[in-house]
Amino acid sequence: MHDHLFPGLTMDVVVEDSSKNEQAERLDTSSFNKLNYSKQKTIIRTMAKRDPKAAWEYLKKAFIVNGEVVHDGHELAHIIGNETYSKYGFEGIKICDYKFSNGCQHGVAEKMLLDGGKNAVKDMEKECLRIWPPEKSSDFASCYHGAGHGLIGWRGLDHKKALGDCDSFKLQYAELCYDGVFMEYASSAPIKVLNKKNPGAMC
Repeated sequence: MHDHLFPGLTMDVVVEDSSKNEQAERLDTSSFNKLNYSKQKTIIRTMAKRDPKAAWEYLKKAFIVNGEVVHDGHELAHIIGNETYSKYGFEGIKICDYKFSNGCQHGVAEKMLLDGGKNAVKDMEKECLRIWPPEKSSDFASCYHGAGHGLIGWRGLDHKKALGDCDSFKLQYAELCYDGVFMEYASSAPIKVLNKKNPGAMC
């Protein structure tokens, strides 16, 4: 389902016997990989609600085999990041790492902004720079990028408003946020904005 006024805000409602979810969570990773994507999402979401760190380790074990990424886990990583924030707040971002194009980190930032809206932007900037001081680490970049994902979701896929929100960040970091906005818009924008003769027009 989606919010009619903010179509970018979507949710899945899955009604199942809870005992089946618990059984599913005990699946070995090779069996998990054979499930359809909808079932994988249900299992990861249920697992992440209970223990985000365990869900993150399980996803990596399932989708990274002999050091090679065998499936795209970015969206599932976002789900884990969302639940991480719900359980631990922004501090939970420390359980995430760079796997699946930083999807877990993006999910934490996304959820903070979806919950707090524009008022959370400055708080997020403070937290990004506290956890990853630029003079010691470049990891803060993914934090700002994740903010872009969250802002456009909160803005109902209105990329112009989301880009304006990115301008609330310090100038040298705002373009990292723009990148997240454009990435999310490119993958989630409604079909009506696409022009077959000029695909680049949406940009």
